[in-house]
Amino acid sequence: MAVYPSHQIAECFVDLVAPRSARTRRHARLDIITIALCGVICGAESSVEIEDWADAKQEWFHTWLELPNGIPSHDIFGRVFSRIDPKQFDAGFLRWVEGVEVATAGAVLALVGK
Repeated sequence: MAVYPSHQIAECFVDLVAPRSARTRRHARLDIITIALCGVICGAESSVEIEDWADAKQEWFHTWLELPNGIPSHDIFGRVFSRIDPKQFDAGFLRWVEGVEVATAGAVLALVGK
């Protein structure tokens, strides 16, 4: 049986280490990654723009993310992404893109320059 790459963000980034203090952790790591990926794909170019975009889409995000403490602030996006190993993120992102390509049979738009 063939094994196909996953297009689920949670599966693609499951091994991504994002060192954070347990006592101040209010947002799920994968929620932060998911919101940031969606925001950047939609044109956000900074953590402030990701937060602003996500605030505008909060109702949509609540349909498939729990977000018990709402949308993370731009400071949280900045802190998390400053601590992520870029090679681990790159590997997870590549797995995700490959999975989307397989799931859509190649019918996706190229993200030039992203």
